[in-house]
Amino acid sequence: MIFVQQIEQIFTNPPQPIESDQIFIQYISDRPDHLNLWKMSQKIKKNVCNKEITEQQLAFRCITCSDDISHLICSQCFNIQEHQNHNFEYIADVGNCSCGRLTLIQNCETHKILEEQKLNQIDIIPEDLAIKIEQFIMAASSVYYEIMKQIEAQWSNFRLPIMQLYHLCEKFNIEQIKQTIDKKINYKEYYNLLVKSQFFHQMIFNLIDWLTQDREQFQNLIANIFQKQLPNYEHSLYEGLIRYQTLYEASSPELPIFIFNLIQRLTSNQEFNEFICKVNLRIFSSFFLLAKNTKTKSIYSVYDYIDLLTLQQQDIDPQYEKNNKKQIDEFNYIVENYLQELKQTNFTSYSYIQCEYVKQFKETINEIIMKTIVEQLDQIQLFSFLENAYCLIHVPLGEMLCYPWYGIKFLGSKFRSENFDKFNMISLKNTLGVDYDKFKNQNADLNLIKNFNHQQYLLTKLINCFGKATPSVIPNKKFDYKQSIDEEVELKYYLHFEGELIKEIQTGIISLFSDSESTEQLQNNLIQVILVQTYNLIKNNRNIGVKFETQLAQIFNQYVYQKDNSNIKLVKARKIYCYLIKNASILDKLFITTLCLYLSIKEYKEPQQFLQFLQYIFDDSIEVIKENFQQILQRCIQKYVTIWMMADDKIDQLYYGYGENNQRSKLESIDTAFGKLYIYLFGETGLLDVYRAINNMLIPNITFQCTVTYLYLLRLMTSDIDIYNSSIYYFREQEILPIVLQQALQKIIQNIMNIEIQATLETIQLRFEDFGIIFPSLNTLVLNFLEIDETTKLLKLKSQYPPLFDPILFAAKPNFRKLFNQKLNERGIQTKDILFGNGILWNIKQYHQENQYLIQKNILNHLSSKQNLIDNLQFLSKYKNEEEETFIFIQNLFLAASYFRLEELKSNFILILQLLKKIQQESQYEPLQQYYVTLIEQFQTFSFLQDDQQSIKIQNKEEQCLIQQNDLINNKSLQNNDYQQCDYCKLQIQDKYCISILLSKRNNYKHFPMPEILLSQLINQNHNLLQLSVNGCSHIYHKNCVLLNTQQSLFNQLPRWYKQACRVCNHSYNIEIPLNKSITQLDVQLFNKNLIDCVNENELWDYLVKSNQNQYQNIIIEIYLQIIIDLLQQLFIDIKRFRDLNRIIVLNQIINLLEQTTIINLSSPLKIQPKEYKFDIDISIFFNIIYSIYNNIIINQNKQQLKNEIIIIVLNLKQDQYKQILLDIFNISTQEVQEFNNQSYIQIQESDPYIEYNQQIFDIYSKKLNSNLGQNLAEFHKKYFVKGCDICKNYNTQFENNKDILVCLICEKVFCIRQCTKSKFGNLNEHALQEHSGGLFYVSLITGQITLIQYPISLHSVYDLFYNEKFGLQKLNSIIPKKRSQFIVNQQMIQKIAEIMIYNLYGIQIYNKKVLDCQNITTDGGL
Repeated sequence: MIFVQQIEQIFTNPPQPIESDQIFIQYISDRPDHLNLWKMSQKIKKNVCNKEITEQQLAFRCITCSDDISHLICSQCFNIQEHQNHNFEYIADVGNCSCGRLTLIQNCETHKILEEQKLNQIDIIPEDLAIKIEQFIMAASSVYYEIMKQIEAQWSNFRLPIMQLYHLCEKFNIEQIKQTIDKKINYKEYYNLLVKSQFFHQMIFNLIDWLTQDREQFQNLIANIFQKQLPNYEHSLYEGLIRYQTLYEASSPELPIFIFNLIQRLTSNQEFNEFICKVNLRIFSSFFLLAKNTKTKSIYSVYDYIDLLTLQQQDIDPQYEKNNKKQIDEFNYIVENYLQELKQTNFTSYSYIQCEYVKQFKETINEIIMKTIVEQLDQIQLFSFLENAYCLIHVPLGEMLCYPWYGIKFLGSKFRSENFDKFNMISLKNTLGVDYDKFKNQNADLNLIKNFNHQQYLLTKLINCFGKATPSVIPNKKFDYKQSIDEEVELKYYLHFEGELIKEIQTGIISLFSDSESTEQLQNNLIQVILVQTYNLIKNNRNIGVKFETQLAQIFNQYVYQKDNSNIKLVKARKIYCYLIKNASILDKLFITTLCLYLSIKEYKEPQQFLQFLQYIFDDSIEVIKENFQQILQRCIQKYVTIWMMADDKIDQLYYGYGENNQRSKLESIDTAFGKLYIYLFGETGLLDVYRAINNMLIPNITFQCTVTYLYLLRLMTSDIDIYNSSIYYFREQEILPIVLQQALQKIIQNIMNIEIQATLETIQLRFEDFGIIFPSLNTLVLNFLEIDETTKLLKLKSQYPPLFDPILFAAKPNFRKLFNQKLNERGIQTKDILFGNGILWNIKQYHQENQYLIQKNILNHLSSKQNLIDNLQFLSKYKNEEEETFIFIQNLFLAASYFRLEELKSNFILILQLLKKIQQESQYEPLQQYYVTLIEQFQTFSFLQDDQQSIKIQNKEEQCLIQQNDLINNKSLQNNDYQQCDYCKLQIQDKYCISILLSKRNNYKHFPMPEILLSQLINQNHNLLQLSVNGCSHIYHKNCVLLNTQQSLFNQLPRWYKQACRVCNHSYNIEIPLNKSITQLDVQLFNKNLIDCVNENELWDYLVKSNQNQYQNIIIEIYLQIIIDLLQQLFIDIKRFRDLNRIIVLNQIINLLEQTTIINLSSPLKIQPKEYKFDIDISIFFNIIYSIYNNIIINQNKQQLKNEIIIIVLNLKQDQYKQILLDIFNISTQEVQEFNNQSYIQIQESDPYIEYNQQIFDIYSKKLNSNLGQNLAEFHKKYFVKGCDICKNYNTQFENNKDILVCLICEKVFCIRQCTKSKFGNLNEHALQEHSGGLFYVSLITGQITLIQYPISLHSVYDLFYNEKFGLQKLNSIIPKKRSQFIVNQQMIQKIAEIMIYNLYGIQIYNKKVLDCQNITTDGGL
């Protein structure tokens, strides 16, 4: 038998590592058959992939292959060929890859399951071996347990920096510092205990790990041993080991072993799994260690030296002490000082240390844990730990530096789990017993509510945990009015922790309400139970002893002196407020949110009804209720004033909830909601109590006091957002909100849409988060006030809801208010009107309707009393306050008084007017004079409620809501070459001027072909005349006005179209056409050289050289012909666009330049025969025109004959709309037509196939695009998801680290977004270049967004092709498969894509995005 003494002898000092197999042989069994049996028991792995799948990766699920719908297959294991015609989907989920498990029918080749008969396992461990293993583990654990008991007894005597420093000195052999420490505090003995504990901990768990790795029988053996009682102790072995895990991790000299994964391995034994869940809950508090910290002057120097040694410990110099003698001497002196300071200084702060195991246990969600929590409330430490921890948190501010986050998060994760609702209901049933049915179906009587056993029900027991914390006090130390870093940090922790606690408790309540057995009556009764519970806890535990205002007055008398200047007083006051901030308890917050919830549900018409209910349910007189409510109000205002006085952005964010999603409660809303409810319940006396509560704060500066008073009251007056924020959590599944919440939500959206005008649902949700407002769980609640704009597919306000502006909604966040002001200024709203807003006015105008803003209406009625109005004006006349909030407050009082008390207002006309004018005259701040003038004017005419005076008429102008893109069409008609001035410099045009165009390679004529009879004329063995396209704006420039752009474009290698743009409209270009009145041969030759450069840049030069047998003159001529053909096609597609973009001028000048080029060619000493082009002129007038140009300009140089033939075409043309424009192109006057005597007739058919094709081209393209896409995202996804990448032929790799796969919208090929080959370019650019002339659209299978390519520039995921039928455009990351069918194709976007394709506008669209500073542009061709 193994004895403890033998185990202790294993340890040597210094400790020598010993391998687990040697432990087995030396101390468990040296029999070869035992070791061999252990080796043979290894279970041959089933070869499960088990790869971790994170949020950034995609996984697959095939329902055909497995009934287990929870399985996941990683992208590397999923082979599409093995799942053809299966019901599979890709999902964004986290977990581990299931490939290789027996539950899956299909597994990848790598993870095929091995046959069961090949598994080489033993059925049972011999009893003698099992006993020896148990004896050794028990004995070793007993030794370890005793060591940890000794460490526990001494742990609080030593500080963590000493342990770290001593251990490093041990490693570096720095005896001098070790001796100094031992001399002062005799640390060596304690350090040896730490080393010894680490040795035995590692030995025990390394052995267990070695024994159980892939050995199921040994796992069961260890699981059974862990459940047995530890010798000479009352608890199990597992409990003995786990009880000290936190202490071990906190005190271990080296990196400790984290045991969660090992314990998790043993939970395959179901009995053990249930056992440890119960033990963990029973000893929950042992997962946390409360550390006492001592801050001294020398502590930072100590930490610096620790960091220095830590960095060097990988390569320790054996002679370190000798080689660093001077440095060690200096630091030794610091250590002596530090140790002396520790003796003289008490601890300064606490912090909770939590072990890694509890972090993992927090995420463990199973029925055993939930059942244990519900059924053994009295036997688990969780609640007592929370109670003690919450009490300790209320030490003076700055003394709790690390909070027990995982305590409350542990419960929160269970509350949010899918099945917790039924266990929550079981707990309620157990508590109510025979009264459950009554509680569920009837209005519970007062006795049942009052006698509810709070300690027996899960949620009420949790609430009780927060009832014993004592109020804050000033710390017992010298008062320092400067804020310390520790105090600022803890204040943020406290606010964060408070918000987390409230949210998690609300989550628990919601889980009960979500249960299938929950009824509306049960919910109402539980709310009453919580109301009574929290009220009584507050009344009996918090509202006792010295009142806050008395305590504060005493502290001010002690620390804030009359002789202090005002700034010092303010700083001292702020410090005192911070010290006392923990007075505002969680109980207050829970009580207020529950009160708001009940008020929202019951929708009382009058405050008296609500007050009567409270009187009944609390079983107290109104006077007692008011007295208790008064103290809660004081604490709410205390918190509000404290945060306002701090003026710290991070603290504001935590308090108001700005910039956050719905993770925590909005604390400011709770504090203002109670002020609102207080005035609502108690009327004008309640209002006086609010003023009194703010006065009780003793703010040393009257201006500050005035400002915070008005700001608080304005937050109550403006809307019911505070009540909405406090209670919306409970309505996550309801499609109809209570009236007060519905109206608050409406007003929020009216304000948000005043900024956005039109927006996606995601943008609206972000605005909610920006403003600290909780976004409702059901999107349909928001859609009650919005509709989809048919043009933009964005959401906009319904016509019955005008945009509003409530400036006080954004008062605590100046940046948002500034943004609002900027937007309104852009719409021409006057500054004084922006100051006052129109939100209150809108509300007041709804008051005549039933159930409109009842709470706000009641409050405004009290605030607008004659006495309150005059008192505030007299106050302002005595104490100047020229903050904007003051004017808004007074103006709102006038608004309310004009509605409720107009006659009373008129009867006090003279007094009020005198007070207003006095305030105005004494004002020293000039910018505010206009506000005084506005107030006085409105008061003199009593016009506060008249639209023509104060109402901000903010119209929903759709033209202002869209992102302004560069207009490609400047509706400026330039006919008959009548150019008056340069469009850039606005100076008169004299001689040299030009128009810029973008010449680019034509795309997609192969995939959207015209009828063969037409195509064969333009593309044949002799030539291809469909390779160039012409674009450009209509602006005319002096030559010098475009010179700067041309010079700048020389400095990098990007295409010219990406570097040069019109200086008026930002339309990109790459060549200028000279429009000089007299064009020289030099002008023509320079233009032709630029043409060659453009063609070369578009990679068409080699084709043209080959096609024209390297004859330069014919190359130039073919370029001209291609330009003319493209321009004529544009004419027949859209005559208005052709005219508006000055294409008449462009085409006319191109023909002139062609003529001059032909003349130059004829004068060349090289007589090159023009290339022959043949066109069938009987097919279409288009070919008549082309042939006439070819024959009369290139071949015969007869300009007059060209005109004559064009006149004949025009006279015989049946499409009248083209006649005049053709005459304009060829400079044919009306007189020339009239004088034309040749009555030649050309055969033109009734139906011209070329004209018809171009008139229908948009429909042709749209049908093709819609056919490729399908009707919705589901069809699109189903069609293309089964295809592999066209380049690498691999299906899955596109999902690994690339997160996207794209489909060519034209040829329907699929590509990884990454680079699959060693090509110079990425997949998308390579395909666009090789098969689509460089320009192309791709659609993402993941997001449905469009990527636009114009080689080598890429514009990734910037257009939305699909939109939700209900919600409009939405940001799509990875859509839930069942929702894909809800996203349909945006036909407006299809039309836009068709336009870009037809006119070859790829580069122009990319340049426009560049101008808008788009972040998704790449320029290296790598995409």
